[in-house]
Amino acid sequence: MNSPLLSSRDAWRDGLPIIAAYLAVSATFGVVADAAHWPLVDTLLCSALVYAGSTQFILLSAIPVMGPGPAALLGLVANLRHLAYGTAVAPYVATWGATMQARFGFGLTDEVFALVSSRLGPSPMAPPYAVRLSGQSYAAWLVGTAVGAGLGVGLPTFLTTGIAFGVTALFVALLVGAVRGMQDGVAAVTGAAAALGMATAGHTGLGILAGVLGGATAGYAVPRLARTRDACGPRPHR
Repeated sequence: MNSPLLSSRDAWRDGLPIIAAYLAVSATFGVVADAAHWPLVDTLLCSALVYAGSTQFILLSAIPVMGPGPAALLGLVANLRHLAYGTAVAPYVATWGATMQARFGFGLTDEVFALVSSRLGPSPMAPPYAVRLSGQSYAAWLVGTAVGAGLGVGLPTFLTTGIAFGVTALFVALLVGAVRGMQDGVAAVTGAAAALGMATAGHTGLGILAGVLGGATAGYAVPRLARTRDACGPRPHR
């Protein structure tokens, strides 16, 4: 691997698309949080401590209907994928000090993981590149949140409502673009059906949790059912 040659300057260059995206999305979170009447300090602390893009938007909707405790549990379930991220990069950071590992691990978001993964090879990863990449992305998220929360104070209701709908449309577009085959499609449809069913019954908060668990379970089951069917072979004709 060539990662020991990568510097913090390389991280800045490679991370510019992430910085731009994080500024836009976190600013949107700040605006929507202000429209939901979150105090500024709560909004900033959410980005500083949770730092989990889509989950922060989930919390905006879930806390009023579920309460802080169940909403936090929902956020934890929604972010279990980060355990897999950490497991994947663990061999490459094993020689780092605990402080460097903690700094990088806290900032290991989906986009940072995707970029770092493209740099992985047979050798340990050099800290300057990875830690700078995760750190500057985190800083962009905090700055965007603060700007959005500040701007949201003076925006009329119709604009904040439109921005909130835009976030929903963004996640729907990301979901549609992520569907690559039968497994993804079944997971998406099952999750949507579970969430819609619970919401229709008047349990909006539980609907979010049902959608997450239902979609994940369906996506996990599809390839295993397919392997079981293939192992059984075709049924004989009578």
